[in-house]
Amino acid sequence: MSQIVAASPHVTTKNSTAVIMRDVLIALCPALIAGCVVFGLRALLVVAVTTAAWIFFEWGYEKLCGKPSTICDLSAAVTGVLLALCLPVCALAATEPNAKTIEDTTTYEGDTIRITIDQWCYAFNRTNLRFFVANVYVSDPAQMQTAFAGEQYSKNNAEATSAIAERHNAILAINGDYYNYKDKNGLVIRNGVLYRDAASSRDQLLVMRDGTFIALPRGTYAAGEGQKYIDEGTVQIAPLAYMRGRTLDNAFVILDEAQNTTLSQLKMFLTRMGRNAKFIVTGDITQIDLPRRSDSGLVRAMELLRGIDGIGIVEFDQRDIIRHRLVKHIVKAFEKEQEQTAGKETPATDEAR
Repeated sequence: MSQIVAASPHVTTKNSTAVIMRDVLIALCPALIAGCVVFGLRALLVVAVTTAAWIFFEWGYEKLCGKPSTICDLSAAVTGVLLALCLPVCALAATEPNAKTIEDTTTYEGDTIRITIDQWCYAFNRTNLRFFVANVYVSDPAQMQTAFAGEQYSKNNAEATSAIAERHNAILAINGDYYNYKDKNGLVIRNGVLYRDAASSRDQLLVMRDGTFIALPRGTYAAGEGQKYIDEGTVQIAPLAYMRGRTLDNAFVILDEAQNTTLSQLKMFLTRMGRNAKFIVTGDITQIDLPRRSDSGLVRAMELLRGIDGIGIVEFDQRDIIRHRLVKHIVKAFEKEQEQTAGKETPATDEAR
């Protein structure tokens, strides 16, 4: 007695594979029609391309292996249709859209910040891609407070950046993906900590402790030397007394709280300026801690250096205050009181101080 072993299925039927595959294709027709109605004829194009590609692949494989052709059983066609139903309609969309338009713009404006949100529409033949672009304008970059995802640079942080920003009371939250984490391109420094240092064709971004941004144009730093810049003191913080005897070439130097320097100290600082250097002096002449206001080197220097070509003086007033809206009124009230007090004082009283 002989036994015949055959592959599954073991249920015999008069229907051939071609008949069964034909019935499957007929059953898929409602889904194909719905796709064309919702997404347009591009859905039909995706089906046609994937089906033709799969039939050609099966024919080529069988031809290469010397096997008899089975493309007439319609199984390849079914596989192509099923693959098409899994692909997005824009799978065959052109790289560049046919048209780019702004459909809607929403604007929010406060005392120190303005935000416009544009709704863009990219038209790819019959397929439209819509996305939103937010433009944030602030009167001072320090307002652009930022937060890193989970306080660390990581591609594994699943928390939404909007949630991170809300948790930190920040305008912008940054995740590792924003810096193209996967291909390790670029220089990333956050609060003096080097997170990535590699060659890149892109402009780089530094996020400072106060939330401000510094953009480094491509090619202005050498890859692999980010930590070296920090360790060697390319960026330095030094007391004013350490400036004596130095010449600062090719440098960008900021002197802060200059209202509390004497005229001789400020002169010493300004004369450290070397070739290709820029010096910035900042201070608030309403917050002088010296015994007499006239001792402030900043006040005297503004009088002496005003009008010299190459030296610019920028003075701020109440309109430039970016803190709470009440701060403007508080400053105005105190200035009015000081003016009234100064008008009552005699020269002898001022000399006595």
